[in-house]
Formats: sequence, C-alpha cells, structure tokens
Amino acid sequence: MTQQPVKEGRHVNAGPRRSTRRQPWMLTLMEWRVVQAVCAGSPTRLELAQQFGVDKRTIDSHLSEIFRKIGAQSTAGVVLAVLHNAEARRVCWPELKIEEVGE
Repeated sequence: MTQQPVKEGRHVNAGPRRSTRRQPWMLTLMEWRVVQAVCAGSPTRLELAQQFGVDKRTIDSHLSEIFRKIGAQSTAGVVLAVLHNAEARRVCWPELKIEEVGE
C-alpha cells in the first residue's frame, strides 16, 4: 500500500511497508533485529542498547511494540513465541532443526 494524498496536501499512511508485511507478526526490520538479539542471548535492555548503539529508551520502545505485536509479556515470552512459530524460528535460528509436529 502507498500513501494517499489528502486535499490539504498531507499524506495518510495507508498501512505497513511492503517489507514489514512480508515478516511474521508484521515486525519492522529493527524489531526483528532486536528479536534476533534476544534469541541469541542478549538478556538486558542495556546490553541491547549498547549492541545497537541506541538509547535504552529506544530499545524499550521496540520491545513494547514487539510484545504488543506477538502477545508476549517478557523477553522470555518472545523466545517462546519464536520457538512456536516456524517462520520466525527460521529467521532467528536457521540452523535449528525441530521436528514439525502438528504444523
């Protein structure tokens, strides 16, 4: 979807970016990077902020959006959600082979 012009000259966001729509849970690329870092073992927000060279509040914002989008309440919940989603699992752990039971 693209932005549609409005009569006053403003643009209205017509939905998520095409790159976001292709991702499981409709996460942004930065949110996916945070998810991957969490799954790789960066447990604290401070460590994540240092890893990405951003403020801790920026990481808090990304994590809040991730939690909202996937229905998790903690970083441990994010890891569990990734384990239960085959597409997300392939993004975070491409080498991990889990028998697909019931999927």
